[in-house]
Amino acid sequence: MINVYIVDREKGIVDLLSKSLSDHGYDVPGFYSPHECLEKLRDETPDVLLTDIRFSPGPQDGLDFIRTIRSQSYYFPIIAFTAYDAYQEKLAQMGVPVVHKSFEFIDALVKLIEDKISDYRTEFSWRQEEKPLIQKVSLINNDLLSILETDPEQFYVLDPYKFEEVVAELLEKYGFGIEMTGKTWDEGVDFFAVKKDILTNLFIVLCKRYKRERLVRIGEVRELYGIKGHFAATKALMATTSFYTKPSRVFEEKHKWEIELKDYHDLLKLLKDRPR
Repeated sequence: MINVYIVDREKGIVDLLSKSLSDHGYDVPGFYSPHECLEKLRDETPDVLLTDIRFSPGPQDGLDFIRTIRSQSYYFPIIAFTAYDAYQEKLAQMGVPVVHKSFEFIDALVKLIEDKISDYRTEFSWRQEEKPLIQKVSLINNDLLSILETDPEQFYVLDPYKFEEVVAELLEKYGFGIEMTGKTWDEGVDFFAVKKDILTNLFIVLCKRYKRERLVRIGEVRELYGIKGHFAATKALMATTSFYTKPSRVFEEKHKWEIELKDYHDLLKLLKDRPR
């Protein structure tokens, strides 16, 4: 079910939108302030977010709210709704479509939600047949691993693709065969790791080179679980330079034979204990 968050200071608007959009088949949690919604985003993200623009006398208006969401690397579609024209130009500059509050604006919202979800799924589709599935990687040398072991803060200056190579190199040290996906190919997987014992086991690996304070939320972990099923892999692994929220760890424990989450401390241990 498509998950649509609604943020508006007026309970009547939240209730109206929740009922109307639920009738169209959406799951519609409601929030009465940007702060309340941002707290929820720590654990789970929506498919689309609908927000009012004027939240005064609160500490944050809708424009600040949208900027905060984007600054925290959330890229789900956002739609603004307002009764005022003054914000139109600024929202257009931010790439946020606007629906004006009126008697007909529910129908306009539904159409816009459907269009934005379609655009988002096209842009980040797991099926892009024209792109190569796998590219062999030229793995990094031992010098960078040694630098990271000595000075772990260097993790935070790596670009995301270099971090993927670091994780791949570490897994190769532990006996995995590595096949990297291309930078322009997006099946939701950063690379594949293969381990051959009595049986051949396929692992899919996702890497999150986040700031220390940017926790990995349960929505991202659920996505990992879904990708694992998509590829019929033996197990899915996520590695991050930060840490995981409590709901993420609870989800991992529930599916411990299918997913595994490695955080900053786990990476340091892998570095320290890696075969030389």
